[in-house]
Amino acid sequence: MKRCLCHKKNRASKSLLSSPKNLEMSNKLILLILNAFFPTSYCRIRPRHLEMEPLCCISSCLVRGGCTAIICFEVAYVITTVLLIAIRIHRERRFWTPNDFSASFSAIVTHHFFLYVIGAFDVITLTMVTVLSQALIKFDKQLVRLHWYFDFVSLIFNTITFIVYLVAVSIESSENWDIINIAFTLCFAIQIPLQLWAITVVRSCYDFFNLLHVFIQLAEK
Repeated sequence: MKRCLCHKKNRASKSLLSSPKNLEMSNKLILLILNAFFPTSYCRIRPRHLEMEPLCCISSCLVRGGCTAIICFEVAYVITTVLLIAIRIHRERRFWTPNDFSASFSAIVTHHFFLYVIGAFDVITLTMVTVLSQALIKFDKQLVRLHWYFDFVSLIFNTITFIVYLVAVSIESSENWDIINIAFTLCFAIQIPLQLWAITVVRSCYDFFNLLHVFIQLAEK
């Protein structure tokens, strides 16, 4: 008897939610809330947009979740390399001058100039993290494409840096393999497969945003 009553209640609630009048009222309520919180949005949300929402919801969760993971990985990379740079400079207790540079292959990566190059790349990476974050918030496909180009640059940079750093540290002696050098090598090595994955995810996000803009144009007709 209890099961029958529960089943009837569920059917009644489903019928209420699925009725056209209730759906229209719920859509209007959602519109009022969204347009109240985002009054200056460049694209005002309309009832027809909500009708397209089920077509985009699953893809949006997957794509935006993947891009959020990329942002987390890039922030972790920047934090790790900045800490390693700070520890290296603190240990040697001096900054780089042009007269300190020695003409040897190992000096390319053991000198502070190499640390400054990594620091400059960290600044660029943080900038692109901000770009991708804004793209996910605003559904801006141009910003997503900009980050996609950066993923190729990051892949090339980390691949070259990993090879050069590995050879330069190994060429002298095994004493060069301290904790800092091992951590740097691991950071560059891990970024190579991560950037390959990021290229595919960001590209999927760009394609999804293109599809989303098409849906919006269809909804406005």
